[in-house]
Parts: sequence; structure tokens; C-alpha cells
Amino acid sequence: MRIEPDTDFDALLDDAATLRCTHCDVFSRMRLTSAPDWHTLTTFRPARIGVVLNCTACSRPVYLESFVPVRKPRPRFETRLLPAELRGLVDEGLACYADGHLQAFALVANRITTLATGLKGPNGKLELFNTVTAAAESADIDAPMRRLCRDILFSMAASDEPPELSPAPAAVLLELLRDMLHQAFIRPGRLREALRRGDATATNSA
Repeated sequence: MRIEPDTDFDALLDDAATLRCTHCDVFSRMRLTSAPDWHTLTTFRPARIGVVLNCTACSRPVYLESFVPVRKPRPRFETRLLPAELRGLVDEGLACYADGHLQAFALVANRITTLATGLKGPNGKLELFNTVTAAAESADIDAPMRRLCRDILFSMAASDEPPELSPAPAAVLLELLRDMLHQAFIRPGRLREALRRGDATATNSA
């Protein structure tokens, strides 16, 4: 069984929790009494994990080892044309996201936006804010989610505690961050490369 950051152990065991008790040897319903949390799993990274159940027939604990913790796949994110200063932060943010450390991901996303704003110049913050707003509106993201993501990207101070994020808003934040960096740096970089190729072709054919 694969374990993700938002795995609901109760739901997993709901359909298959009638087992033979290792103590009373009776097939009985098992109630979940203890399960590891995602932070512990990603910190210590055990090869296998288990849960503790309670036998309803004899009320004794039963240990079930049948779960393997996994890391989420690292999101694909083009960084080749990003300024060197941003690449390391983006890699850090993607690692936080993949490991399920979503508060840390929010914090790094804010640092990325702050650095990108400086790189874009005096009107950088307004330009990036408008890009994020347009992307959110084009995807019909609801107002509370849109406000949460914009607050994380543009309104948090370095000393602020980032909000608790569930997987859904974290995924939206990731896509808005991706779109913002694409519009601000990746797309212009591709156009500059195309212009250089065109200039080289014209020079070689002259």
C-alpha cells in the first residue's frame, strides 16, 4: 500500500479491517488505534511502516505491517532559462513540495517571488502580481483560494509564519508559481534564443 501526505488510514482500513487476531485467533473487526504521521515518515524514512489495530473480540493490540511510505514525484519545472539566483530556490521549493512539507513550500514560494520581483526591476511586483491574477482568473480559481495564493506570494513578510496548506491549495500555488516564472523569465528567454538563432542564420548566409 502506497502512503501519501494526505493518506487517510481509517479509510484505507475501512474495507479490509476484518482480520484473524494474532492473540485470540478469531476473525474480527479491527479498529485503528495508532498510525504514523507524514512528517515522521519523511524525517526518518523507514523502509516499511505499520499501524496498530485493536481487536474487537479480545481488545488486544494487533500490529499490521503492510504499508510502504513513498515520496511524491518531483513536479516537472523548467529552470534552464531562469536566472541563476532563482534556480536554487526553485529546486528547494520543489523538494519541499515533493516531500509533503507544504508550509515550507509556501515559505520558499514567497522567497522566490521576492527575489523575482527584485530581478524584474521597479515595476516587478506589479507585473508579477498581474500575471498571477490573470492566470488565476483564467482558470476560474475561486476568490478565497486566489487570495490565499496571492497572500503567500506577495504579502508575507520574511518573519511571518506561513499558513497551513492542504494538498489542493499547494498544487494551485505550484501552478501559479510556475506560470509566473514562465511568463517573467522562461518565455522572454526563449524569444531571445530565437532571435539569436535568427541573427546567426542571417550572418552565416550573408
